[in-house]
Amino acid sequence: MATAAADEPLMRDVEGKDAAALEQQTRPLKRPSDAAIAAARRPRRFALLAIAFLALLFLTIHVFFVSLVRWTSFSLEQLTVPDLCHPRSSGEIVVRLRNPSYCAPDVGHIKVTIAKQNTSILQLSVPPFALAAGTSTVVATVAYDVLASPERIHELVFRSDGEFHVSGDIVVHIPCLLIPFSISMNIQDIPLVQHVKGANGSERVLSSGDIVKKKLEEIVTQILKTIALSHFHTESDDSELFAFTDVSFEYTANVLWNLPSLTLKLSDESHEMILKAGVKRFILGGGKTFISAFTEIFKNETGPLESIMQSYLGGHDVALHVGGSNDDTSCLSLRLLDLVDIRIDVPATVDGGPALLRHYAIEPSLKELDSKTHTCLLELRVVLTLHNPLPIRFELFELAFDLYFRDRNASAETAQLLAHVRDRHDIVWTAHDVRNVSLFTAVRDFDTCKRVIGAYMQDHLSFALERGRIDMAAGPGNFSIPFHVADIPIHPPSMKSSVTIPQQMGTVELS
Repeated sequence: MATAAADEPLMRDVEGKDAAALEQQTRPLKRPSDAAIAAARRPRRFALLAIAFLALLFLTIHVFFVSLVRWTSFSLEQLTVPDLCHPRSSGEIVVRLRNPSYCAPDVGHIKVTIAKQNTSILQLSVPPFALAAGTSTVVATVAYDVLASPERIHELVFRSDGEFHVSGDIVVHIPCLLIPFSISMNIQDIPLVQHVKGANGSERVLSSGDIVKKKLEEIVTQILKTIALSHFHTESDDSELFAFTDVSFEYTANVLWNLPSLTLKLSDESHEMILKAGVKRFILGGGKTFISAFTEIFKNETGPLESIMQSYLGGHDVALHVGGSNDDTSCLSLRLLDLVDIRIDVPATVDGGPALLRHYAIEPSLKELDSKTHTCLLELRVVLTLHNPLPIRFELFELAFDLYFRDRNASAETAQLLAHVRDRHDIVWTAHDVRNVSLFTAVRDFDTCKRVIGAYMQDHLSFALERGRIDMAAGPGNFSIPFHVADIPIHPPSMKSSVTIPQQMGTVELS
């Protein structure tokens, strides 16, 4: 009983502590004031606003830089055009792209149509490709579809007014946003970094048929001029002449043309055929262009060719018509070429001088003059400089002319015949070769000598070559080239003595 009484106060003390703890746990907490709550929430709100602002800013910047893809520009580095012999063929395009966006979208299938007067002429198709960010170069295959007949294309390009129209849409898929989307762009809205340049550096734009025809005439003229300045190798038999040559020239452009083997027809101004020339397949526009050309001429059909050569060598400008002559061909581009008629004017000059007779000079030399015996010997050397402007060799047979002199101060200025000059030669000129031919004659009549010497001493002497004739053979036939020189003045030296003195057109030797 004593032990129980002793433990009772201890138990009451424990129970008192438990009751106090329980009361403290069950007592309601004191709520903070509104000011304390606002103060606690303010930093959290600022953090959320800052995060939202930064997210919106980054999103705006991202959208802005992604939208820069619309300002992608390009420059055409090279376009390879196939021979276009079939309705559908393929080439290649090399394009340099500048994408100012860091987004790398996917460019869908591209189709570009060239049309005129609501008629589609040609369609170019490029397969899809990835557009890299920044500057990149894309090499892609191009499909060419000819959408009109050669006859219709010829009519639209060369005979109809108006301009060509280029149309086409490009679909670009942009995966760089939270919600990927696609946009459609018109081909005409895409800015060019560099316009397509021609061989002469001018801007190449699609315009009227006159400009297309003019450019075609320039190219054909350059090709024919290069061939004309070459050296043809010739072979012949009893019935025909075969000539061929290999040439090269510089022509650089963004567009490379694969030209098929073709046949050209050269006609005179009345469209009478002169000859046909074949050209083997070549690529035009890549810089150094190599061409192999050949022709076959039947000797019983050389009349028009001889006539045009005689006219040209005689100092007359000639006009040629060039077109295709590809009979029974199924190639669309060659069928179009057969419809083309290009006029080329060929001046009868080379480097500003006559094509054939480049220079002339007369060198008089007085060997004997005796007034007592009325004897005279005045030697005359006539020098003609002849140039072969043809791509084939020619052979000189004979030179002939009438030599006149006159006193330029005489009242009537009547020319007097000195001599008939005729000299046979057998000289072969290679293509584009230049040679001097000398012919000699002499004046022995005393009275004529006095008049010539008197006119010379007074600086009134002038010679003329009339009814000149150059007999030659070139290519398939022989022909005669007429010529005349109206005035060859001879001037005396400032101090008259027995010296050889250079003159305007030659030298005069007094002894």
